[in-house]
Amino acid sequence: MFIDKLNMIYGKLQEKSISLKFWQKKSQMNISIYQSLSQINIELWNEILNTQNIYLLDKQYKEKKQYSKEEVKYISETFSSLYDDYFIKLDNSFAKANLKETQEKIQLSAKIMILTDCVNSLQAIKRNYKILKEPLKKENDIYDCVKIISKYVKFDKFATIDENIEVIIKIIQSNELTYKRKFGEEKNENSAVNYTFEKQVVDVEQVLGRSIDITNTNVLKWIGYINLAKEISKKRQENGRNKK
Repeated sequence: MFIDKLNMIYGKLQEKSISLKFWQKKSQMNISIYQSLSQINIELWNEILNTQNIYLLDKQYKEKKQYSKEEVKYISETFSSLYDDYFIKLDNSFAKANLKETQEKIQLSAKIMILTDCVNSLQAIKRNYKILKEPLKKENDIYDCVKIISKYVKFDKFATIDENIEVIIKIIQSNELTYKRKFGEEKNENSAVNYTFEKQVVDVEQVLGRSIDITNTNVLKWIGYINLAKEISKKRQENGRNKK
């Protein structure tokens, strides 16, 4: 998956990141995360998809919590596996259309996140150029990461760090504009990809003829509800056609 490639790049970037490598203590992998769809509440799962914050899989998640390279890789791989499993089990065309959009959102968000980290690392190199060992090599490592994400980017070999940072910032801005253009507020609210979770809940409850306690519903149970609702709707449509 593309997101796996980005995670791999991010892992490599973290290894080379000046701010992480020189000024943060290396943390041990000591986290507890949700391992299966049956462990995750459907509201939490939708928050992860809507915010693209895969670190919510961490049962002790807190804002600004620092993760080691191993923990980032562990959470990323777990999310990718859960996401694929969810997509396979879900038998609903509208919801799947929404998932495809969500995946693209995650890809763009990951690009922006990694490129921003590249800028921060280059700024750290610039501030500490005289005291770093092989600063030019560290600088070029960052440019290599950028080239993987944006294959058409070119850095002038005589350019300064500041000039190269400006190049990366323009790439970030371009990705941010793409994100806004594709997923901004002006999107057609009647499109399939805007079939929100709240709308799904109302529709499923109407078809099943009962309310659903979402706060006590895990992802697998929710998948069962919407797949059952689809089957009921399909049978009703078939019976309606047969009576004509």
